[in-house]
Amino acid sequence: MPPCDWLLVGTKSTGNAALGPIISQAAAPDAKVLLLQNGLAVEDQLRSVLPDSLHILGGLCFVCVNRVAPGVVAHEAFGAVSIGYHSGPAGDEASRMAIEACAALFKTAGIDAPVMANLQQARWQKLVWNVPYNGLSALLHTSTSQLMTDPDSQALIQALMDEVVQGAQACGHALPPGFAQHLFTVTQSMPDYRPSMYHDLVEKRPLELEAIYARPLAAALAAGFDMPRVRALYQALAFIDRANRSANEE
Repeated sequence: MPPCDWLLVGTKSTGNAALGPIISQAAAPDAKVLLLQNGLAVEDQLRSVLPDSLHILGGLCFVCVNRVAPGVVAHEAFGAVSIGYHSGPAGDEASRMAIEACAALFKTAGIDAPVMANLQQARWQKLVWNVPYNGLSALLHTSTSQLMTDPDSQALIQALMDEVVQGAQACGHALPPGFAQHLFTVTQSMPDYRPSMYHDLVEKRPLELEAIYARPLAAALAAGFDMPRVRALYQALAFIDRANRSANEE
């Protein structure tokens, strides 16, 4: 395979440490690497194992999909990919051009691809949904529709969302007013969905707890704000994840 100018990384963040040699071998000089993953600081993790000559872009997928068989992906709803520049040898103008070129490739394929001015803020915005729905679906073995029809789970979801919004604020990322309520309302009307963490648990794969929970918790705490409900959810999921991994190793 010839060296690639663009590389699209859609693996789980749990395997990022092993990606450096693979990407470096496939990448052309000055290549752009688009990381399509959930969670916080996933680009930082990849940056540490890649040459400085490569550009890293971050992508946030607003889509309901799951892999039902090797090479078979079920698409249930939505489909936009938001794109932002993380790091590399580009200055401001060159980084803007890289983002726009990436967005243009997606749009040519018929995929909506908004450009993000602040990648870290956008990652916090995605966490407002990922933290409650991914974690609770795995912990309670349930789906979004069931979570959204029970008053107790509804209250817990909104409390978790509010904590993430406040955590983002503490870290210097003020989210748009009413953003959490908007996501809550959208979820009420979307098709029934089991998020990726539910499927990872069922398939006995490692859960993406570091990127979705541990790093946001640490970042908010370093900024002077604790998220006790998010921490409790993380601790419960960590127990399940360890048990799941142990069973998988036997």
